[in-house]
Amino acid sequence: MKIALLSLIDGQSIDQWQSFVFQTQRSFMPFAERQYFLFSSDEAPTRLPPGVEWCQQNDQTLDFDKRHCLLPTLPIDLLCQFDWVFYLSLNLTFFRAIGRDLLPKRDHELVVVQHAEYVNLPPDRLPFERNQKSTAYVSIGQGIYYVTHQIVGGRPRIFQAMAESMHQSLIEDCRNGVVAERLPEAHLNRYLIDHPHCLKHSGYCYPQGWDLGVPRMILCKSGNTSHQSDKRGSGHTGELDRNSSRERVSRAA
Repeated sequence: MKIALLSLIDGQSIDQWQSFVFQTQRSFMPFAERQYFLFSSDEAPTRLPPGVEWCQQNDQTLDFDKRHCLLPTLPIDLLCQFDWVFYLSLNLTFFRAIGRDLLPKRDHELVVVQHAEYVNLPPDRLPFERNQKSTAYVSIGQGIYYVTHQIVGGRPRIFQAMAESMHQSLIEDCRNGVVAERLPEAHLNRYLIDHPHCLKHSGYCYPQGWDLGVPRMILCKSGNTSHQSDKRGSGHTGELDRNSSRERVSRAA
């Protein structure tokens, strides 16, 4: 199995990429052949380990990507050289080896992870984009859970379709002078309303210092969740398999 691992490096995380590569080699589908694509505005280091490609972006492009949260992607002919494509945030570390348990059950599904901060909230309190002028708008009653952008994966064409759709939605918002409140999660969660996906429990992006009541799979080290003192238990102990946000939600045993 061949996987492409994409990650975005900003000025604050430039020193983390080596640890990220080392940890994922040991703990993220260690049985698979992998290629890293690290997107950064900085020049490539003098020496890169085998299997690591540095995708340099100019400051203007990276700033746009970071502010407006375009998930990085690659040309489809390159992506299709791999069986699976994953975007992983650079601040993730691993409690245990992650294997096929993270893969979606069906090839046409994305795999996403429930946002730990918003587990067990009623749907009308989830932070979907409520500005009707934004392409990320989700009306009350559409979404029933909220996902993080820090882990997203799927088959190459499925991943590319998601990234391209988010990009086009963002461009349309910018042309209309609209910026969704939460990026990139607003556009990702809007996309998932209408597209099949496999939802994993919040243990796959477990905030540091929290007690969620689910298996600890992947640790999120930074303060990307905005209320670190709110350590709610999730109550979810398995996988949520999801074909559409308007369809059923079933809990795995």
